[in-house]
Amino acid sequence: MVLVKNSSGSRGAKLIKSFWAITKGEQQIINAHSANLFLQACKAFTGKNSAVKCVEVLISNPSGVAALERAVRADLSPDFITSTTLPFILTLSDDGVIALNNGGFLRQILSAILEPCTFWSASMDAYTSGRLDSLGLEAFAWLCLQIVSDQANFGAHKLAVEQIMEHQSLLKSQLPEVRKIAYRIDKVIKIFSQPGLVTSGVTPGGRHDNDHANFRQICIYPTSDELTSTDPPYLQRLGEVFDTPMDARSQTYRDWLFRLLREDMLSELREDLQVAMGRKKSKRQPVALGQMEFVNIEVDNTTMRHIHPYSLFVACGQGVNFPRNMSRDKKVAFLANSKHFMKHDSFGALCCNDKIIAFGSLVRNDTNLLKSPPIVGLKFTDNSGLKSALTAFQSPIKNQLKFLIVGTATFAYEPILERLKTIADLPLEAQLIDHGQPSLEVLRPSRLDALLDRSRASLEADVGITLTSKFTYNKEISLRGAQLKSFIHGLSSDLALIQGPPGTGKSFLGAIILLTILRLTTSRVLVLSYTNHALDQFLEDLMGIGISSDQIVRLGSKSTGATKPTLLREYGGQKRFWLTMEEKSILNKLRAAEIVLNDECQEYSKKLTRCNIDPADILEHLEFSESFASAWSASDDDGFEIVDSRGKVTVPEAIYDYWLRNGNITGMGRLNDLLEESSRGFWDLSHESRTQLHHDWAHNVRQDQIASFVDLSKRLNDTKAKIKSILDERSRKVLKDKRIIGCTTTAAAMYQSIIETATPDVILVEEAGEILEAHIITAMSASVKQLILIGDHKQLRPKVGNYNLTKEKGEHTWAFELTQTLTHELTHNSNSQNSYELSLSYRR
Repeated sequence: MVLVKNSSGSRGAKLIKSFWAITKGEQQIINAHSANLFLQACKAFTGKNSAVKCVEVLISNPSGVAALERAVRADLSPDFITSTTLPFILTLSDDGVIALNNGGFLRQILSAILEPCTFWSASMDAYTSGRLDSLGLEAFAWLCLQIVSDQANFGAHKLAVEQIMEHQSLLKSQLPEVRKIAYRIDKVIKIFSQPGLVTSGVTPGGRHDNDHANFRQICIYPTSDELTSTDPPYLQRLGEVFDTPMDARSQTYRDWLFRLLREDMLSELREDLQVAMGRKKSKRQPVALGQMEFVNIEVDNTTMRHIHPYSLFVACGQGVNFPRNMSRDKKVAFLANSKHFMKHDSFGALCCNDKIIAFGSLVRNDTNLLKSPPIVGLKFTDNSGLKSALTAFQSPIKNQLKFLIVGTATFAYEPILERLKTIADLPLEAQLIDHGQPSLEVLRPSRLDALLDRSRASLEADVGITLTSKFTYNKEISLRGAQLKSFIHGLSSDLALIQGPPGTGKSFLGAIILLTILRLTTSRVLVLSYTNHALDQFLEDLMGIGISSDQIVRLGSKSTGATKPTLLREYGGQKRFWLTMEEKSILNKLRAAEIVLNDECQEYSKKLTRCNIDPADILEHLEFSESFASAWSASDDDGFEIVDSRGKVTVPEAIYDYWLRNGNITGMGRLNDLLEESSRGFWDLSHESRTQLHHDWAHNVRQDQIASFVDLSKRLNDTKAKIKSILDERSRKVLKDKRIIGCTTTAAAMYQSIIETATPDVILVEEAGEILEAHIITAMSASVKQLILIGDHKQLRPKVGNYNLTKEKGEHTWAFELTQTLTHELTHNSNSQNSYELSLSYRR
């Protein structure tokens, strides 16, 4: 059997008609034959349109994914899998599908195929028995690669892939395409495995509950145990990293970057907590919210979209201090002019005495602040923090809780640290972890090669070259000597550093290099800087030499007058960047799910803010215990209702309340006759015993309610993330349309899913000497083929909060060297051939 015998002509038209009918739910997959036709129809639709369009239709239509789930399981024979199912799966390897919705649609499709494991188990059997043909084997290998690359899902599947790789059967395949995929599988498994970090007898793990050998298991924010631990953290020094054998250096390098940067954040956080707790003096007056009571805030669906799911609202009897004797109208004016008062997104910690319960940030709403008592939102960092906070607000310690505003700039660390955890493919890795590695030989466009040949000949002859005004869009530019040498270096090396003191024209030369890339190649360039000021200045330089602003997109909210037209939001009104019909359909489904989840969260929020547990909730909890449940009800199949001794119709809630008040069963009329013998013991209990049982049951119900609320909040958070990803498709389309993408390094980590889809080929880093290495590494998408650093390591150095982590703290042989930058490493490494220096100043 083949996937499609003939998908052209009338048969192709019938297949596509069937494809639409099945995805819309008008036809069903009922057997292997209809499954085969559906998978053929998917292939035919892909051939006429694209794999991207096929995936969008499957997800956006009501029965698309469900039909695929049935189709891949309709026939689990090796023949059907290798001839029909796996070839269809291979069509999903299209780059456009992988990039679509930041891989979210592909993950949804793969989840439908792989879970439950019936298809995967049958595929494994077909593979181990040698029943897969060459196309099926390639598809199976690609599927294995997707499994190991997804760190959040497919845990059981990963173990099977790891066992396959241990036997090296894919690595030894006769098919070069399969071996190529197997090499990538092997690399990903090694990257995400626990690195060998034993150095000088010191090992990671065992110091506290957040100290793990594998850095990816470390929570970004510290636990209370970690903050109170007196043991020094496990940190490697730069020399140890580069002394690690090459086969393990990649994992060690990532580990070093993560642990050092996180420790820098923790040092600031510890100090800010000391100030907030009053243990250390500071010019800043600490703010502590106290006498807090968890309250329910009802919001409409529009407002709900702007509230983070991990948020709780609390009425504050202490800490929200308006100026004295201020009327409501004056408070309104005060809030309008005082954005730093109860500043939105201020980072803080929920504490009980000296114990940290959870970390979070303020959610400021002026209307809520005007209430009496004032109400603020607390947005917690994750679902575990939300659960800890809810538990604390429902416990006897609730009156001792305080929210301390510490103000640590965690927003500058978190996206970088999160990105370091997830990096699988690091481009130019060989050159980054071994500075002696030569540049890779790449095939360049003939026009660029011709320019480089002419430039090298001019350099050898000690003469310059002139870029004409036609080439530069502006005026003639002459390059010679060190500038010409750096120009050649910047265009020909995959890892290049152009350095020099102020006034030597580094930035100008960087702009000329970028202009040349635009003129002579089809490459897309990502321009990075540490500060918004440096970024805007460089983008203005680009426009100053004739590059049109329409070729540039700037990420972030800040800009100058000149760079404002390049802001991402400025392109939003152009129709070519709008969502497709399929994307809008998916968005509408997600919006509907969001509303349902929000309503459910609201219901649980109401329950959690009530002082007492509703008897109906207790009875629902007890429903699954036969002896408990029957104590307040009785089987009555004769159609009559149960009444008490006064003839009043009773319901289980009323019976439970009567029991709790120490009522006697004889007062329940017919219930006394119908009650099962096993339940009578509950009615013989003393009032004290009944009260104790009620408290135990109420506690269990409250814990269930907390767990349900947290679970719903997580699902709502996941749904909001999917909605954001769909809306980000507009931004992805803008970035794909532009040749130059500009952003700060922090923004690069925050917008990584958008940038990655745009597949930048070159990264140019302005003022690279003041940027930590981790910030540059996290900005590098797998598509990057060249990294150009422009800066002077002798000028501004990176800002860090922990001096003990810097090179200056001690001798080079033992320093951690957090402030070490790529510019410094490339300059001082004796094996590096990547650095060129400008010395002649052009400033007047």
